[in-house]
Amino acid sequence: MLITERMNLFVGVDDPSLANSKHLTLQEVKLPALEETFQEHNPGGGVSAIEIAVGMEKLECSFKLVGHDPNIFKYFGLARNGDTLFTFRSHLVDKITGDDMAMRATVKGRLAKIDPDTYKAGDLQTHDYEIKGILQYALYYGTKEAVFLDWASNPWRADGADQWRQGQEEGIVP
Repeated sequence: MLITERMNLFVGVDDPSLANSKHLTLQEVKLPALEETFQEHNPGGGVSAIEIAVGMEKLECSFKLVGHDPNIFKYFGLARNGDTLFTFRSHLVDKITGDDMAMRATVKGRLAKIDPDTYKAGDLQTHDYEIKGILQYALYYGTKEAVFLDWASNPWRADGADQWRQGQEEGIVP
């Protein structure tokens, strides 16, 4: 049983230096959900309907930081090059064996929302951030790739197995 003990966020670069670290302000992270898209098919001569997998749902990611972070505003906007790399790194511990493991997730997308919580005297104010239009998502446990998706160039790997290889071999997708 792997438990997340610590997590950090680096915005704009995958550089685990203190200059880019959000470890003191990161409060919550919601990595992208992986969900297939289904279409229902009810054949005229069939006994029942069935749902058929036809792709994947869009990816979204969110995080929450305590306080104000004026440096993050440069990643928000409608510029053509508005896609930003967000790297989440965490320290996992196996509660049964005590072994340590690193987890790293990279998300390339647009910082689409900055939502300040209501300020209340005596409480810490936080800001919620959302990443949308995700072009690339990768998840690693240790050095092993668990998931890799790239919207533009079309690779989709799960546990190292290429999910689109047949389509690529047939010239349907690049």
